[in-house]
Amino acid sequence: MRGISQGIIHLTNLCRTLDPIFAVSVGITAAVVRINREEKEKGKSFEESKASLRRRAALAWKEVMGEEEKTAIKPSG
Repeated sequence: MRGISQGIIHLTNLCRTLDPIFAVSVGITAAVVRINREEKEKGKSFEESKASLRRRAALAWKEVMGEEEKTAIKPSG
């Protein structure tokens, strides 16, 4: 019985680790598909769509990093 309970604990810890990774990957994939669809509707080529995706990712990254800078505790001195 002890081996089964340890296996369940290990599986639970694995799921706790993999669930957020899976969620982020699904979100990123959904964003890429949506952006690609929007760009195709505008009649843009695949290369133009890739450039748009890179631009949007850079903007999102700047926004995330900007938020962290605002909330970070700055050392005095």
